[in-house]
Amino acid sequence: MKTLIKSLILVLMIFASQTSLAEKMDSETQNLVISRLEDIISGMQKTDSSWTVSNIRLADLLAERARLRFMNEVEASCKGCKGSTADRAKALQIYGMVLNDTKASQKGVILFQMAHLHEIGGDTAKAMTIYKNILKDKSGIFTTDMITRSRVSLADFYFQNSKDRKRVVSGKCVDL
Repeated sequence: MKTLIKSLILVLMIFASQTSLAEKMDSETQNLVISRLEDIISGMQKTDSSWTVSNIRLADLLAERARLRFMNEVEASCKGCKGSTADRAKALQIYGMVLNDTKASQKGVILFQMAHLHEIGGDTAKAMTIYKNILKDKSGIFTTDMITRSRVSLADFYFQNSKDRKRVVSGKCVDL
């Protein structure tokens, strides 16, 4: 009965957050939703039908909070700020924990999110490995959009790190 009530509360929270997508959550609301979702998940069993989707939602919220904190850190030129790092690490941990339990159609989205989090965190080697694994996969679980996005991400990385980049300025090649 307790699990049923917690699951009902979780569904209502997710529904409420989905219906208010037009409005972005402020920092305080975001912290509150994450805290409550963590409390609910801590009382769930791994066998609960909503355990995996609840963890994915928590990881999504943490990733979004990490993104917003990272943007604030960049704006403030804060070199020692670590607010986004902890959220990013926790989101990656949760995504990794539930990846094998997710539907095939959702794995690509989670992997791409994980690669993006690694990339923003400065671990481009792990991000590139994920992108390359998406491209190597022959199971057909990844959509053409996911494959294209992986190719673009890899191409962007190679372009950004190329030592031989050139740009055409007024009809002449110029080193960047």
